[in-house]
Amino acid sequence: MGLVREAGREARLSWSAVLGCVTSLQASVKDTAVSGQLLAVLPPLYQKGKAVEAGQVTALLRESLQDGFLAFLLHQALAAGDPKLTFLCLQEADSLTSSLSPAQLQQQGSDQLALHVLSFLLSPKLRVQKQAFRLLPSFAVASSQSFIKELAEFFSLHKAEILDNVDNFVTLLARNKVAEDTCSVLLEQCKRSEERRVG
Repeated sequence: MGLVREAGREARLSWSAVLGCVTSLQASVKDTAVSGQLLAVLPPLYQKGKAVEAGQVTALLRESLQDGFLAFLLHQALAAGDPKLTFLCLQEADSLTSSLSPAQLQQQGSDQLALHVLSFLLSPKLRVQKQAFRLLPSFAVASSQSFIKELAEFFSLHKAEILDNVDNFVTLLARNKVAEDTCSVLLEQCKRSEERRVG
């Protein structure tokens, strides 16, 4: 009650009060929509120079979602309309995957998640592309699917050309004779990713 009175007098809340409320909410509600709304707070926190506070929110989400945190990050990155949030999700995913072994990554569904990462390699936003390229090697090593390994190798070999101009992609595919079924999987994933972003 004292915190409410103080907040009313000063017309602001202390960060510790906000974090306490958020922690209680996150502990009682296991809903990814709530987690998604908390995640959307990160870009404004970073923009205001509140990296410590952003780290606390990230740690809270990671603790709450546990093994589902990586999938959550990649799904949120796909659904985000804000390129800054997409970038932050991929950056956090990169940090997380670097701490996981290939076996741990497989347990988290690396093959399906790798398809999400591949779709970000064709993003019109250079920062997003570069961050996706950082994630790619971890997923390629952990994958049990040959087409994911083939696509990862293709993207790695042509990284500079793709980053230079994403429109080079179609020409590169034709020139390198990537297997048709592999191209079909990539096309389908890119189509789904675009539908999620738009819808």
